Amino acid sequence: MGTCAICLGATEADADYHEACLESLFGTAVLPAIHVTLGELQKVAVKMAGKMSISGIQEKVSLKLSSDKAKLMVAARGGRYVLKPESSRFSLLPQNEHLTMRLAVLAGKRRT
Repeated sequence: MGTCAICLGATEADADYHEACLESLFGTAVLPAIHVTLGELQKVAVKMAGKMSISGIQEKVSLKLSSDKAKLMVAARGGRYVLKPESSRFSLLPQNEHLTMRLAVLAGKRRT
């Protein structure tokens, strides 16, 4: 068994995601591709710093889903998704934030 990276629930056959979770998040049962390296993401995140309305210490990248829902693309404006690349300064911060938000959902303090 595996663990769904979206809801953190158990999956069958070592799957990384539940199709229903992907459908809920992206409107498709297939995980959209991101065609950039981690190094490129970090450079883009640094360029976007201070230009997005999302505050916080961690670098982040605004993304939008392509019209065919096959890929996530960097979006300086109109992005619907936020990607927080791993930072050497703050180890496991994105994972910690995701777990905290999932716990809030389970506690009934936040919607999915």
